[in-house]
Amino acid sequence: MKKIDLSEILNVVDVVDKKENVSIDGISDISNRCGAYVITVKSGKRYVGTSNNVRGRIPQHESKKATDFPGEKMDRVSVYLTKNLYDADILETWLIRELKPELNKRHQDDASTWKDGSKELLLSGATANLREIF
Repeated sequence: MKKIDLSEILNVVDVVDKKENVSIDGISDISNRCGAYVITVKSGKRYVGTSNNVRGRIPQHESKKATDFPGEKMDRVSVYLTKNLYDADILETWLIRELKPELNKRHQDDASTWKDGSKELLLSGATANLREIF
């Protein structure tokens, strides 16, 4: 299988805005949209997720009730805002496969094992080019 880099996947999924390595204090500058995100904690470990509201979701990872990063503080985040959740889910799957984020591994080995539905369902809203890649 051909290795696909981030610039190629960003050309295929409908990313409307991206902000990379934003400090946690800069989250308020992120648009209130759906998308995929990569959180990096102080130790350098990463977590990849998606949300309908990325700006609202990211701070929830550090709430008192959250157990996403035990003993870790968020340091920075990269955000890829998309037009729809289909593109965000596909981008999240790709980011997990490529980055192998340590904090996601605690829950699942691979994004394809925990997304509700099948690969076909996930790709049903994707373009023909994107379906071909996956």
